[in-house]
Amino acid sequence: MDKETINKSAWIVGGILLFSGIFLAFGEPSFQFQQNWSQNLQSRLALMMAVAVLIERSVEVYLNSHGLNGNSAACLSLSAKNHATQIIAAKASLILGVLAAFAGVRLMDVFGIPVAGSATTTFILRSCWYGIDVVISGGLLAGGAAIFHEIINILQIGLARIKALFSVSETPSSRNNGPLDVTPDKYYTIDVVRESADSGTLRFQDGSTNIETPCWWEGGKEIEARIYKNCSKTVMATKGYISVYIKGATTPGSTVEDIFIHKGTSPSASDGCIVIRPSEMSRLYNAINPSNGHNVTINVTDK
Repeated sequence: MDKETINKSAWIVGGILLFSGIFLAFGEPSFQFQQNWSQNLQSRLALMMAVAVLIERSVEVYLNSHGLNGNSAACLSLSAKNHATQIIAAKASLILGVLAAFAGVRLMDVFGIPVAGSATTTFILRSCWYGIDVVISGGLLAGGAAIFHEIINILQIGLARIKALFSVSETPSSRNNGPLDVTPDKYYTIDVVRESADSGTLRFQDGSTNIETPCWWEGGKEIEARIYKNCSKTVMATKGYISVYIKGATTPGSTVEDIFIHKGTSPSASDGCIVIRPSEMSRLYNAINPSNGHNVTINVTDK
Protein backbone atom coordinates (compact mmCIF):
# COMPACT_ATOMS: atom_id res chain seq x y z
CA MET A 1 0.00 0.00 0.00
CA ASP A 2 1.52 3.34 -1.07
CA LYS A 3 1.87 6.39 1.18
CA GLU A 4 -0.91 8.36 -0.54
CA THR A 5 -3.41 5.54 -0.02
CA ILE A 6 -2.41 5.26 3.64
CA ASN A 7 -2.90 9.01 4.14
CA LYS A 8 -6.34 8.92 2.49
CA SER A 9 -7.36 5.97 4.64
CA ALA A 10 -6.20 7.78 7.77
CA TRP A 11 -8.22 10.88 6.86
CA ILE A 12 -11.33 8.77 6.23
CA VAL A 13 -10.97 6.91 9.55
CA GLY A 14 -10.31 10.17 11.37
CA GLY A 15 -13.37 11.79 9.82
CA ILE A 16 -15.58 8.87 10.82
CA LEU A 17 -14.26 9.00 14.39
CA LEU A 18 -14.84 12.76 14.58
CA PHE A 19 -18.34 12.48 13.15
CA SER A 20 -19.13 9.65 15.58
CA GLY A 21 -17.80 11.70 18.49
CA ILE A 22 -20.08 14.62 17.61
CA PHE A 23 -23.08 12.31 17.56
CA LEU A 24 -22.12 10.74 20.89
CA ALA A 25 -21.95 14.20 22.43
CA PHE A 26 -25.67 14.64 21.74
CA GLY A 27 -26.67 11.16 22.86
CA GLU A 28 -25.65 7.66 21.81
CA PRO A 29 -27.49 6.51 18.67
CA SER A 30 -29.49 3.30 18.84
CA PHE A 31 -31.78 1.29 16.61
CA GLN A 32 -35.50 0.94 17.32
CA PHE A 33 -37.04 -2.17 15.81
CA GLN A 34 -40.52 -1.94 14.33
CA GLN A 35 -43.22 -3.97 16.01
CA ASN A 36 -43.75 -7.35 14.28
CA TRP A 37 -40.91 -6.63 11.86
CA SER A 38 -40.11 -10.31 11.31
CA GLN A 39 -43.73 -11.05 10.36
CA ASN A 40 -43.85 -8.07 7.98
CA LEU A 41 -40.55 -8.92 6.28
CA GLN A 42 -41.90 -11.68 4.07
CA SER A 43 -44.80 -9.61 2.74
CA ARG A 44 -42.43 -6.73 1.92
CA LEU A 45 -40.05 -9.07 0.09
CA ALA A 46 -43.00 -10.49 -1.86
CA LEU A 47 -44.03 -6.95 -2.87
CA MET A 48 -40.50 -6.06 -3.94
CA MET A 49 -40.15 -9.27 -5.93
CA ALA A 50 -43.42 -8.51 -7.76
CA VAL A 51 -42.27 -4.95 -8.56
CA ALA A 52 -38.88 -6.29 -9.71
CA VAL A 53 -40.62 -8.67 -12.14
CA LEU A 54 -42.74 -5.82 -13.50
CA ILE A 55 -39.68 -3.59 -13.96
CA GLU A 56 -37.77 -6.34 -15.71
CA ARG A 57 -40.63 -7.22 -18.08
CA SER A 58 -41.55 -3.60 -18.88
CA VAL A 59 -37.95 -2.68 -19.71
CA GLU A 60 -37.77 -5.66 -22.06
CA VAL A 61 -40.98 -4.55 -23.81
CA TYR A 62 -39.63 -1.05 -24.41
CA LEU A 63 -36.33 -2.42 -25.70
CA ASN A 64 -38.19 -4.79 -28.02
CA SER A 65 -40.18 -1.89 -29.44
CA HIS A 66 -36.89 -0.30 -30.55
CA GLY A 67 -35.27 -3.54 -31.70
CA LEU A 68 -32.88 -3.52 -28.76
CA ASN A 69 -33.79 -6.69 -26.89
CA GLY A 70 -30.51 -7.87 -25.44
CA ASN A 71 -31.70 -11.47 -25.53
CA SER A 72 -32.62 -11.49 -29.22
CA ALA A 73 -30.57 -13.50 -31.72
CA ALA A 74 -29.72 -10.36 -33.69
CA CYS A 75 -28.24 -8.62 -30.68
CA LEU A 76 -26.44 -11.71 -29.44
CA SER A 77 -24.68 -11.99 -32.75
CA LEU A 78 -23.26 -8.51 -32.31
CA SER A 79 -21.37 -8.40 -29.03
CA ALA A 80 -20.87 -4.64 -29.02
CA LYS A 81 -24.55 -3.94 -29.66
CA ASN A 82 -25.56 -6.54 -27.09
CA HIS A 83 -23.29 -4.95 -24.49
CA ALA A 84 -24.73 -1.50 -25.21
CA THR A 85 -28.27 -2.87 -24.94
CA GLN A 86 -27.49 -4.44 -21.57
CA ILE A 87 -26.20 -1.10 -20.31
CA ILE A 88 -29.38 0.67 -21.49
CA ALA A 89 -31.53 -1.98 -19.82
CA ALA A 90 -29.54 -1.75 -16.58
CA LYS A 91 -29.82 2.06 -16.47
CA ALA A 92 -33.56 2.00 -17.20
CA SER A 93 -34.12 -0.67 -14.53
CA LEU A 94 -32.05 1.26 -12.01
CA ILE A 95 -34.01 4.48 -12.60
CA LEU A 96 -37.33 2.65 -12.19
CA GLY A 97 -36.04 0.80 -9.14
CA VAL A 98 -34.89 3.99 -7.39
CA LEU A 99 -38.20 5.73 -8.20
CA ALA A 100 -40.11 2.77 -6.74
CA ALA A 101 -37.91 2.89 -3.63
CA PHE A 102 -38.61 6.62 -3.24
CA ALA A 103 -42.31 5.84 -3.56
CA GLY A 104 -42.15 3.45 -0.62
CA VAL A 105 -41.20 0.03 -1.99
CA ARG A 106 -38.22 -0.32 0.33
CA LEU A 107 -36.68 -3.10 2.38
CA MET A 108 -34.75 -1.57 5.28
CA ASP A 109 -37.61 0.39 6.83
CA VAL A 110 -39.31 -2.92 7.68
CA PHE A 111 -36.65 -3.53 10.32
CA GLY A 112 -36.98 -0.18 12.07
CA ILE A 113 -35.39 3.25 12.36
CA PRO A 114 -32.36 4.76 14.16
CA VAL A 115 -32.92 7.13 17.07
CA ALA A 116 -30.62 9.42 19.06
CA GLY A 117 -30.62 11.70 22.07
CA SER A 118 -31.82 14.83 20.29
CA ALA A 119 -34.26 15.70 17.55
CA THR A 120 -31.49 17.06 15.29
CA THR A 121 -29.26 14.01 15.45
CA THR A 122 -32.27 11.72 15.08
CA PHE A 123 -33.27 13.63 11.92
CA ILE A 124 -29.75 13.28 10.48
CA LEU A 125 -29.62 9.58 11.30
CA ARG A 126 -33.03 8.93 9.78
CA SER A 127 -32.10 10.87 6.65
CA CYS A 128 -28.98 8.73 6.26
CA TRP A 129 -31.01 5.57 6.88
CA TYR A 130 -33.61 6.63 4.29
CA GLY A 131 -30.88 7.33 1.73
CA ILE A 132 -29.24 3.95 2.36
CA ASP A 133 -32.64 2.27 2.10
CA VAL A 134 -33.41 3.93 -1.25
CA VAL A 135 -30.01 3.02 -2.69
CA ILE A 136 -30.14 -0.61 -1.52
CA SER A 137 -33.80 -1.17 -2.38
CA GLY A 138 -33.50 0.54 -5.77
CA GLY A 139 -30.52 -1.65 -6.64
CA LEU A 140 -32.35 -4.81 -5.59
CA LEU A 141 -35.43 -3.88 -7.62
CA ALA A 142 -33.25 -3.18 -10.65
CA GLY A 143 -31.49 -6.51 -10.24
CA GLY A 144 -34.55 -8.54 -11.19
CA ALA A 145 -36.67 -11.09 -9.39
CA ALA A 146 -34.15 -13.94 -9.22
CA ILE A 147 -32.05 -12.22 -6.57
CA PHE A 148 -35.02 -12.06 -4.18
CA HIS A 149 -35.15 -15.85 -3.94
CA GLU A 150 -31.58 -15.80 -2.64
CA ILE A 151 -32.35 -12.94 -0.23
CA ILE A 152 -35.40 -14.73 1.17
CA ASN A 153 -33.44 -17.92 1.77
CA ILE A 154 -30.55 -16.07 3.41
CA LEU A 155 -32.86 -14.07 5.67
CA GLN A 156 -34.92 -17.11 6.66
CA ILE A 157 -31.82 -19.06 7.66
CA GLY A 158 -30.20 -16.09 9.40
CA LEU A 159 -33.28 -15.08 11.37
CA ALA A 160 -33.98 -18.66 12.35
CA ARG A 161 -30.45 -19.09 13.67
CA ILE A 162 -30.62 -15.82 15.59
CA LYS A 163 -33.86 -16.94 17.23
CA ALA A 164 -32.30 -20.29 18.03
CA LEU A 165 -29.23 -18.66 19.62
CA PHE A 166 -31.35 -16.50 21.90
CA SER A 167 -33.69 -19.28 22.94
CA VAL A 168 -33.58 -20.30 26.59
CA SER A 169 -33.08 -23.95 25.72
CA GLU A 170 -30.89 -25.50 23.05
CA THR A 171 -32.72 -28.83 22.59
CA PRO A 172 -35.80 -29.13 20.38
CA SER A 173 -37.83 -31.29 22.75
CA SER A 174 -37.29 -29.32 25.95
CA ARG A 175 -37.96 -26.03 24.17
CA ASN A 176 -41.36 -27.23 23.02
CA ASN A 177 -42.32 -28.99 26.25
CA GLY A 178 -41.72 -25.91 28.37
CA PRO A 179 -44.25 -23.31 29.52
CA LEU A 180 -46.26 -21.31 26.99
CA ASP A 181 -44.65 -18.09 25.79
CA VAL A 182 -48.16 -16.58 25.64
CA THR A 183 -51.67 -17.93 26.04
CA PRO A 184 -52.96 -18.84 22.57
CA ASP A 185 -56.33 -17.52 21.47
CA LYS A 186 -56.53 -19.74 18.40
CA TYR A 187 -56.01 -23.43 17.64
CA TYR A 188 -54.99 -25.09 14.38
CA THR A 189 -55.15 -28.51 12.73
CA ILE A 190 -52.73 -30.04 10.23
CA ASP A 191 -53.66 -33.24 8.37
CA VAL A 192 -50.95 -35.53 6.99
CA VAL A 193 -52.18 -38.41 4.79
CA ARG A 194 -49.47 -40.96 3.99
CA GLU A 195 -50.03 -42.38 0.52
CA SER A 196 -46.84 -44.40 0.05
CA ALA A 197 -43.74 -45.52 1.96
CA ASP A 198 -42.15 -42.07 1.87
CA SER A 199 -44.66 -39.53 0.50
CA GLY A 200 -48.14 -38.18 1.02
CA THR A 201 -50.18 -34.98 1.23
CA LEU A 202 -50.25 -32.29 3.91
CA ARG A 203 -53.38 -30.17 4.29
CA PHE A 204 -53.94 -27.02 6.34
CA GLN A 205 -56.73 -24.44 6.22
CA ASP A 206 -57.15 -21.27 8.25
CA GLY A 207 -58.84 -18.13 6.99
CA SER A 208 -57.40 -17.23 3.60
CA THR A 209 -54.52 -19.70 3.97
CA ASN A 210 -55.34 -22.94 2.20
CA ILE A 211 -52.46 -25.42 1.83
CA GLU A 212 -52.57 -28.78 0.09
CA THR A 213 -49.05 -29.86 -0.77
CA PRO A 214 -46.93 -32.99 -1.23
CA CYS A 215 -44.92 -34.06 1.81
CA TRP A 216 -42.09 -36.56 2.29
CA TRP A 217 -40.18 -38.44 5.01
CA GLU A 218 -37.45 -41.03 5.11
CA GLY A 219 -38.85 -44.47 4.43
CA GLY A 220 -38.55 -46.79 7.42
CA LYS A 221 -38.41 -43.88 9.88
CA GLU A 222 -42.04 -42.80 9.65
CA ILE A 223 -43.74 -41.79 12.90
CA GLU A 224 -46.78 -43.58 14.31
CA ALA A 225 -50.09 -42.82 12.59
CA ARG A 226 -52.19 -41.08 15.25
CA ILE A 227 -53.34 -37.66 16.55
CA TYR A 228 -50.60 -35.47 18.03
CA LYS A 229 -51.87 -32.68 20.30
CA ASN A 230 -50.15 -29.65 21.89
CA CYS A 231 -47.80 -29.20 18.93
CA SER A 232 -46.21 -25.81 18.20
CA LYS A 233 -44.65 -23.70 15.52
CA THR A 234 -41.05 -23.05 16.50
CA VAL A 235 -37.45 -22.85 15.24
CA MET A 236 -35.25 -25.93 15.21
CA ALA A 237 -32.23 -25.38 17.42
CA THR A 238 -30.23 -28.01 15.57
CA LYS A 239 -30.75 -26.71 12.01
CA GLY A 240 -32.21 -23.23 12.49
CA TYR A 241 -35.22 -24.10 10.29
CA ILE A 242 -38.66 -22.61 10.82
CA SER A 243 -40.84 -25.60 11.65
CA VAL A 244 -43.80 -27.14 13.44
CA TYR A 245 -42.80 -29.38 16.34
CA ILE A 246 -44.75 -32.65 16.57
CA LYS A 247 -45.04 -33.24 20.30
CA GLY A 248 -44.87 -36.92 21.26
CA ALA A 249 -43.59 -38.13 17.88
CA THR A 250 -40.54 -40.41 17.69
CA THR A 251 -38.90 -42.50 15.01
CA PRO A 252 -39.25 -46.29 15.35
CA GLY A 253 -37.03 -47.64 18.11
CA SER A 254 -36.28 -44.18 19.56
CA THR A 255 -37.62 -42.46 22.67
CA VAL A 256 -36.38 -38.98 21.72
CA GLU A 257 -39.19 -36.61 20.70
CA ASP A 258 -37.35 -34.75 17.96
CA ILE A 259 -39.74 -34.83 15.00
CA PHE A 260 -40.77 -31.68 13.11
CA ILE A 261 -42.48 -30.51 9.96
CA HIS A 262 -39.85 -28.46 8.14
CA LYS A 263 -38.69 -27.53 4.65
CA GLY A 264 -37.51 -30.06 2.09
CA THR A 265 -38.29 -31.29 -1.41
CA SER A 266 -37.71 -35.05 -1.19
CA PRO A 267 -37.36 -37.95 1.30
CA SER A 268 -33.60 -37.34 1.34
CA ALA A 269 -34.21 -34.03 3.18
CA SER A 270 -35.75 -35.93 6.10
CA ASP A 271 -34.32 -37.91 8.98
CA GLY A 272 -37.72 -39.00 10.22
CA CYS A 273 -39.28 -35.55 10.05
CA ILE A 274 -42.05 -34.58 7.63
CA VAL A 275 -40.82 -32.17 4.96
CA ILE A 276 -42.70 -29.88 2.57
CA ARG A 277 -41.56 -27.38 -0.04
CA PRO A 278 -39.87 -24.24 1.42
CA SER A 279 -42.51 -21.86 0.05
CA GLU A 280 -45.33 -23.92 1.59
CA MET A 281 -43.42 -24.19 4.88
CA SER A 282 -43.20 -20.41 5.03
CA ARG A 283 -46.95 -20.08 4.43
CA LEU A 284 -47.71 -22.68 7.10
CA TYR A 285 -45.35 -21.09 9.62
CA ASN A 286 -46.71 -17.58 9.06
CA ALA A 287 -50.34 -18.73 9.39
CA ILE A 288 -49.82 -20.21 12.88
CA ASN A 289 -49.48 -17.97 15.93
CA PRO A 290 -47.97 -17.66 18.46
CA SER A 291 -44.62 -19.44 18.52
CA ASN A 292 -44.36 -22.27 21.05
CA GLY A 293 -48.10 -21.93 21.65
CA HIS A 294 -48.90 -25.65 22.06
CA ASN A 295 -52.00 -24.91 19.98
CA VAL A 296 -51.58 -27.18 16.95
CA THR A 297 -53.10 -30.64 16.46
CA ILE A 298 -51.52 -32.86 13.81
CA ASN A 299 -53.48 -35.84 12.42
CA VAL A 300 -51.24 -38.43 10.78
CA THR A 301 -53.15 -41.13 8.90
CA ASP A 302 -52.35 -43.89 6.41
CA LYS A 303 -54.38 -44.03 3.20
